[in-house]
Amino acid sequence: MTEQLSPPLHRQLLDADPFQQFRHWLSDAEQAGIELANAMTLATADRDGKPAARIVLLRGIDQRGFAFFSNYHSRKGQQLSENPFAALVFFWPELARQVRIEGAVELLSPASRIITLPAGPGAISSKPMPPRKVRALPIGNI
Repeated sequence: MTEQLSPPLHRQLLDADPFQQFRHWLSDAEQAGIELANAMTLATADRDGKPAARIVLLRGIDQRGFAFFSNYHSRKGQQLSENPFAALVFFWPELARQVRIEGAVELLSPASRIITLPAGPGAISSKPMPPRKVRALPIGNI
């Protein structure tokens, strides 16, 4: 059994802003020396509900959501076009911590090739495009 590096989670100690709380946890993971602390599982499903998951890297976070790169020509890009819902999971076993984010996917800007997972229904163009930056924003809790 490995030693737990983080104290137990107490809700009263969490930041009221879930994005800020996530930033604290990501910083904790980076400071703990976790290699690729920004790696996350992206889970999608096609129009028939057939799931797929893969590891992608977090490229940024702001109040709109979590940014990562994708490609319309990839399986994940096609699944996001067919079924605009996804889930992200960050797992830091060294800290005994995981973070799950779920939501609808929405294309924000074809020019900047960004997608978001906002609260509420989303839409994404099914038109093939080159690699794009993607954003994921939780519907419920982080």
